[in-house]
Amino acid sequence: MDADRESMIAELWATIAVKVLEMSVAARRGRAPDGFRLLGEGDNRIQEAFGALEPRCRASALALQRRPPFDPEDRGGRLDRESMRRGVRIEAIASEHAGLANPFLRATQPHARCGPVMGSALLLDRACAVLPGMPTGAGASTAWIVTRPDLVRMVCQLWDITYAASVPALRSPWPALTSRQLAVAQRAARGWTRAAIARDLGVSVRTVAGELHELKPLLPLL
Repeated sequence: MDADRESMIAELWATIAVKVLEMSVAARRGRAPDGFRLLGEGDNRIQEAFGALEPRCRASALALQRRPPFDPEDRGGRLDRESMRRGVRIEAIASEHAGLANPFLRATQPHARCGPVMGSALLLDRACAVLPGMPTGAGASTAWIVTRPDLVRMVCQLWDITYAASVPALRSPWPALTSRQLAVAQRAARGWTRAAIARDLGVSVRTVAGELHELKPLLPLL
């Protein structure tokens, strides 16, 4: 990526972050700007709020992901599949580091691209953005719904520039794991025994043990 494009992407992220932090502070003082409201506080509540938000998306959901964690419940994946069934265009761009820190990113998001992502943002129908704000005093994460035209335009510009600098997952350095490895990892992370995993997937316990052996270096929690 050329230096000018990288500088432009970094400047957009910085500008958006400053504006959102300023507005989130104002909102906590009871002076929320127009077109800016709280989606949720804490990872679980934010994920639940995404579930309520999903049916309102009509055309596209475009995600910029700096470091999406491995979720054994696959809550985000379920929302993506529900949206795609309704004909919504689902796209994501994640940082190179994201797919190395979470080796299941490519398996859980086969549509994801690898690119220069320096923060997190979700653009819905190119008319509304969900952006992280300042954490609470207890350290819980926050997410805000933004419909302010000036800020939404910046997020649209950020998406377009980042997309142009991204590559498909096939051309990324991310691990290419199988759907069975993903299924085994998700169940093992939820505390299932090898026998239970084998029964659920219709394979032998020996097969499950072999997959877990291969996965251990990639996912220490297994």
